[in-house]
Amino acid sequence: MPEAPRARLRALLEFSVEGCLRHRVPTSYTNISLMNAANLILLGENLDNPKAADEGYRRLDQIALYTYQWGIHEYGSPTYYGADLDDLVVLEQFCKRAVGKQAARALLGLFWRDLAANWFAPAQKLAGARSRDYDYLRGLGYLDEALLHLLCDWRPAAKRSNGTRSRTLGWCARAGARPSSSRGRTLCCPA
Repeated sequence: MPEAPRARLRALLEFSVEGCLRHRVPTSYTNISLMNAANLILLGENLDNPKAADEGYRRLDQIALYTYQWGIHEYGSPTYYGADLDDLVVLEQFCKRAVGKQAARALLGLFWRDLAANWFAPAQKLAGARSRDYDYLRGLGYLDEALLHLLCDWRPAAKRSNGTRSRTLGWCARAGARPSSSRGRTLCCPA
């Protein structure tokens, strides 16, 4: 990349770090607190800003502790579980500290086990009580798009009905989630 656009991009990313540092997200706001911690960790590590990375790891540690004590606050959410899985897989893959990878793996395991425990195979979706859901009629969300591909069209290059590729298939494949039967009717959480 030429130097002028590189400098502009770096300035924008440094503003992003400052915004994330100032945004004190409640730990119970699962999806946004995970995004905030991941942004601080990854931007901090890649911009050589140890203060930002340290704060991101501190926030990730708080999220893990809160979740250990109280469970997933935004539980059973077809809207936000997909975003949570996105953040955790990116963290697990790209953060540089072993403690961050370990926390991301532990939280991924918890989310996948919760998904498997609350999976209603006849309807091919999460069932039961949920904290946040914006599809009041069908109870579907961002998570369902990926799981539909996972269970019904087990191909890493699966496409949506409009022909675009699903961006969520990455966490399905990387996490090792799979249908537990040859008919693809039930969900098996990753080992």
